[in-house]
Amino acid sequence: MSVMAHILRVAALCACLIFPAKAMAASCWITHGASIAFGTIATDSINQTQASVGYSCQADYGATQYFAVCLSSLEEPPFIMTSNGDEFGRTYSLQFNLYNASDTAQMLATTASGNLIQQTFAIGSNQQTSSTFNLLARMPTGQNSVPAYSYFNYSLGIKITWNTSTQENTLTPCQGGMSSGSAIDDSSNANATISTGCFIESVSTLDFGTVSAESIRSGIHSTATLRTHCPPGTQFSIGLDNGTHASGSTRQLCSASGDCLAYSLWQDSAATQPWGNSRGENTLEATNSNGNVQDYTIFGVVPAQSPPAADTYSDDVIVTLSY
Repeated sequence: MSVMAHILRVAALCACLIFPAKAMAASCWITHGASIAFGTIATDSINQTQASVGYSCQADYGATQYFAVCLSSLEEPPFIMTSNGDEFGRTYSLQFNLYNASDTAQMLATTASGNLIQQTFAIGSNQQTSSTFNLLARMPTGQNSVPAYSYFNYSLGIKITWNTSTQENTLTPCQGGMSSGSAIDDSSNANATISTGCFIESVSTLDFGTVSAESIRSGIHSTATLRTHCPPGTQFSIGLDNGTHASGSTRQLCSASGDCLAYSLWQDSAATQPWGNSRGENTLEATNSNGNVQDYTIFGVVPAQSPPAADTYSDDVIVTLSY
């Protein structure tokens, strides 16, 4: 069995959703719900991920309006993801909570909690603005006995409430549960898969940073972190291929215009053990003795060479875990 991921990617992606203007007086609406993807996890790890809820508001005619907008849930936490039925028709549950990403002491809950996640702002006459509530999704500990299945919540109910005023000093907070309007969205969802086998939990970017021509002539070093999780006693190997832009066996970081920088990947900081993809020759061989998460450092070297033209250089390397 193999698990694959990518490292050494430098890219920018803009996913833009454009919503038509709505002609309405002092109103707010949800533009997108939260999509919460924990991925493949081990229940004895700290499992968390980021999510957001988007919304827009429009002011009435005549004057600038001040808004207090609050986010809440339709059900009390913890929220539940449920597995499909097993061969006996039994289903299992996996819990998670949602927190204000900028203040994790504040948990998402129903309006009855009286401690809603609130944002305040001003909007000009008949103008519209959009924003997001950024959230942290985290699983509570103590769920180690939950069996290995895929878990889903397809309709996590999210609610926004709001108050408005033409004077900032008379704006009523919505945190206490009082509001002049509300909107509900049931498109928010969550999913997670519990694995009993080995898997790659994460791979950080191997970033050489912004470098000068002089440093390229001298050589550059950087590192990335590879995190794995395997059952106790599992022997496994981790391989790194030659990347997207390799010239023969030489890895290369290349620009969009086709200029390239040679680089190499190593298992040790002294750059004596090359890291490749030939099992038994240059892969990293390891054993997980206790079932805990294990971190491995990937050492990257751009050897001394003539500097190419100023540009952004990148490569994608496939990481393969075999066991």
